[in-house]
Amino acid sequence: MSKLSGIDFSHFEKQSIVNVIIGSNSLLELELTAGGLVAECPWRLQRENKIMAGSSDSREVPANVQLKESLIGCQVIEVIFMEEVKMLRIAFSGSIVLDLFHDSCHFEGWELYSEDGFTFISLPEGDFSLQELCTTQGQCGE
Repeated sequence: MSKLSGIDFSHFEKQSIVNVIIGSNSLLELELTAGGLVAECPWRLQRENKIMAGSSDSREVPANVQLKESLIGCQVIEVIFMEEVKMLRIAFSGSIVLDLFHDSCHFEGWELYSEDGFTFISLPEGDFSLQELCTTQGQCGE
C-alpha cells in the first residue's frame, strides 16, 4: 500500500470544474472555481472504474467535446497524494476519478493551485514543492 501524504487538500473540496483544456503531449488543464490544475504528465480519467480517457488517447475534437461536457460542473470530492508512487488522485462527483502519474526525471508533472496561494508542484525526479495556504495578512506557510 502506498503511503498517503499528510498534505491538507481540503480547500479544494466542493470546488467545481468550470473549464477543461485537452492539448497535445499529455496536456490537461482543469480550471476550478477557485484554482486549477495543469498536468503535463501521464493521466487517466475513470468513471465507475472504467477508463473514460487517458493522456495517450487520440485528440479527436468530437471525443474532446464529449469529455469536456462530462467534466464541466463536476465537484471535487477528495484529493490525495500517494508519495511512494508519485501519484495525485482527484475524485469528483459523478464517480469520476483523475489519476496523475509523475514519470520524468527532467520535467515537472503537474501544478495544483488555488487562488489563496496554495500550490503543489510535482518536480523532476519525483520531488515536490508545496506552498501552503496564505493568511489574510499575505503570509504563506511551507
